[in-house]
Amino acid sequence: MIIDKKRTAMYEQCHERKKALDKKMALVRGALMIPPLAVAAMSLLSMFMHLFRGTLAAVSMANQWGFVDVPPSVTLLIRLISGAALTIFAACLTVFRTPAVMKYRIPILISGIIVGVLLSLLVLTKETIFIAVYSAVAIPVSSLNEKLFKEDEEMSRLDGYPHFNPLLIRHTETPYETRVVSTNDMTPDERIMYERGWGKGDEDRR
Repeated sequence: MIIDKKRTAMYEQCHERKKALDKKMALVRGALMIPPLAVAAMSLLSMFMHLFRGTLAAVSMANQWGFVDVPPSVTLLIRLISGAALTIFAACLTVFRTPAVMKYRIPILISGIIVGVLLSLLVLTKETIFIAVYSAVAIPVSSLNEKLFKEDEEMSRLDGYPHFNPLLIRHTETPYETRVVSTNDMTPDERIMYERGWGKGDEDRR
């Protein structure tokens, strides 16, 4: 096996470029997914805590001692729905790369800003502000995500994608050297082995 040094260097450069590209895509993915996912998770945890507290109060008959269980508010439901919806949107944009979501991401995010502002005018809460702010910030971040995705798509056409391992390169364009071997100096056993082809392969690979 002959290793092409130029091709090896090219693979190593592509490997470093792909590693840097993956790191940028991971940062963008985290910036889009972590905030709404955290909001949805905290909202779901709060709802479970309300349910557990109400069940515990009913079992222990704490209501007879003056305990009042406050039901979950509407804002908690808004927080859960908005966090789940934005998490699904971010996943479709970064993980699943859904074509429809990537194509209409700007109108979707602008709609999110409008909905967040309108809800803030009706019920000014941190949940409604989060929808508007997240949608506004997600516009440039999603544009960067699309740029990185196109760069990754261009690299996918290169040989060796996505690992670009130079150890797997085999240069087959340069012919192997051939050498004329004389059988006069061989013993009868060596001549028989060579004529049967057991030694030709070793000579051809030299």
